[in-house]
Amino acid sequence: MDLLVRNAEGNLSEHDRDYAAKKLGKLDRYFNSAQKVEMVHIERKLDHRIEVTVFADGMTLRGEESDSSVHAAIDKVANKLENR
Repeated sequence: MDLLVRNAEGNLSEHDRDYAAKKLGKLDRYFNSAQKVEMVHIERKLDHRIEVTVFADGMTLRGEESDSSVHAAIDKVANKLENR
């Protein structure tokens, strides 16, 4: 599964990219064929918004979450997608 990270506004460090890849890579176990995951990071004054789109098994799942911490926002959106 390929992870594409786009910074719409703000910068995401390599550490944060690796964390997102590890966390979102766990979604692969729920699908027979997960092609790719796109993650968009938008940083505002006191907020990080993470938007994730998963393309797998002929369907598209999308989730978005915001938090003051990048890791917390990634955790929230990963949990949301796992529950779906």
